[in-house]
Amino acid sequence: MAERRFVFLIGAARSGTKFLRDTIAHSEDVAEVPYDINYVWRHGNETCPHDEIAPDDISDGTAAHIRRSIERLALKRQTGSPSIILESGSQRTC
Repeated sequence: MAERRFVFLIGAARSGTKFLRDTIAHSEDVAEVPYDINYVWRHGNETCPHDEIAPDDISDGTAAHIRRSIERLALKRQTGSPSIILESGSQRTC
């Protein structure tokens, strides 16, 4: 099987990202993370006072942990062998 591709839907809070995620995930080729996983994204940056983490602030080990966690969570209830891992989130503003 070819390497899985990761797709991230990002939008404003209450803009329909979860609805769009659920609609796209009806395809057999797509496995979705079915709930918010902010704790996964913050791995290795738990003390950061905000949610914005620059790519330079993420080590290779942290990036690998995030990728594995997202894939594991998406495939937890999935049958078959999807080629796309889908995760969605909302931008929060102060």
